[in-house]
Amino acid sequence: YVILSILIAFEIAIIVHLFIKDIRVTLITFFIALINPWLYIYSRSPTEAPVALFFALLGIIFLFKNSKGFYYSLIFFIFSFFSYQAAKPVIILLVLGLLGIHKKFISNKITKDYLIYLLIFSGIIIIYFIISFGALGSTLSYRKNELIFINFNKYADIVNEQRRASLD
Repeated sequence: YVILSILIAFEIAIIVHLFIKDIRVTLITFFIALINPWLYIYSRSPTEAPVALFFALLGIIFLFKNSKGFYYSLIFFIFSFFSYQAAKPVIILLVLGLLGIHKKFISNKITKDYLIYLLIFSGIIIIYFIISFGALGSTLSYRKNELIFINFNKYADIVNEQRRASLD
């Protein structure tokens, strides 16, 4: 995880260099990233978050580096999506936002390429959620009833009971 955090700092510096093209700013960014408290914690605790961050940053690099890496970035965003549970909503929004930025400022791809990219990405995510909600015993199938907030009193009672139990 220490090596992974150093690679994350390096990826952040590469992303800054892709947009700013100033080697001094790139080096300053790299050294600031090395003393970043989050990367410090990530390098000392084996969690899934730095793995998801590593793949997401790699996806950003491939997306903006050149036109050949456009579809390769999809692979890394998918890896990031699957590597950490909490990254799922963030990666979906990140990919949509980054494709919008790419289309507005880079725009060397035709709209068909963006649609294919989104179809592949969306298809994989939809298949994941269909399988996850359908599989018996999976976390999503077990907790899918919590996503519907029709009876607020029921959930208020559950939350109050859990609070009382935690205080005891």
